[in-house]
Amino acid sequence: MPHITIIGGGVIGLCAAYYLVKENCTVTLIERSRFDDGCSFGNAGMIVPSHFIPLASPGMIEQGIRWMFNSESPFFVKPRLSWALFSWGWQFYRAANQKQATAAGPALRDISVLSKSLYRELAQEPGFQFSFEEKGLMMLCKTMHTLEEEAALAERANALGIEARVLTKEALNALEPEIKPEVGTPFVTVVASPSALNPPIATEPCATA
Repeated sequence: MPHITIIGGGVIGLCAAYYLVKENCTVTLIERSRFDDGCSFGNAGMIVPSHFIPLASPGMIEQGIRWMFNSESPFFVKPRLSWALFSWGWQFYRAANQKQATAAGPALRDISVLSKSLYRELAQEPGFQFSFEEKGLMMLCKTMHTLEEEAALAERANALGIEARVLTKEALNALEPEIKPEVGTPFVTVVASPSALNPPIATEPCATA
């Protein structure tokens, strides 16, 4: 069987290594820091099939340029003279259109739904009790502009078979009365599919398995 080297020991790298070892592959995993740091910490353990919009999408060019020069951002790219980096940036720019973003939706949904299913299976394995929960997700909107954006995403989610709905403030209060009035939420979108887990507890068993 092949010897495979994985660069990056976050939850994705660790899970990839775990399943490769189950297929009798020899795996070397290289991680510069802790397994439960970086994106595996920043994503708060959310497993969200409703996040079916690719990074290369309309509006991301302007946001991406601002993020590129912030080392703490989710899109930091170390500035350097590199033809490969320029070529990648040009392809990203060309891909950031509505047609390609829409076309990518079903594939991203399928990957996320499969991942959620595999996490559900892992949570039943001995040593993998990482607080896996399926409770859904609320997106609180303080402005009508944000609500319109979220409502459009909810419509696309439903078209992809992902349950999402828009609630009035009254319906929100009936569903979650503990949300305080000072939040100023006029409306809310609810996505029923997301799940969550505890990242540090999830990465540890993969690292030791």
